Amino acid sequence: MFATVVVLIFILSSCIDLTNNTNEILKERTDYEGIKKGILFIKSGGGTVGDSYQFSIVPHQDKLKDGDTGNIFIADEHDGDIRKDTTRVNFEWLNFDTLKVSFDKRLRVFKMITEIKDVKIIYDSLSLLK
Repeated sequence: MFATVVVLIFILSSCIDLTNNTNEILKERTDYEGIKKGILFIKSGGGTVGDSYQFSIVPHQDKLKDGDTGNIFIADEHDGDIRKDTTRVNFEWLNFDTLKVSFDKRLRVFKMITEIKDVKIIYDSLSLLK
């Protein structure tokens, strides 16, 4: 009985990778006033959840941490792996308080906030080839 419990615990713990929940920054751009910045990153989901494109607007001096999640946009490739392809999600500051986010319309979108911290976000879904 004890051996069975030990084997079961080993099997279950080997299926869960809690250490691989990292963020990899793809693009980072500061607004026109140098007060805030947009960060596009890939969040690695580990062994149980797929990777995702995520986007946050944060104060200029803030650094992205591995535990952070996107505060305005989150999407994944529902039928495959996320590639470090910066054409699938892109962004540009149109002025000091307006940001345009363009994304491949084939991505599966989980979060799409249109305003945060006095910034208006405009979205444009694009038809891109893989």
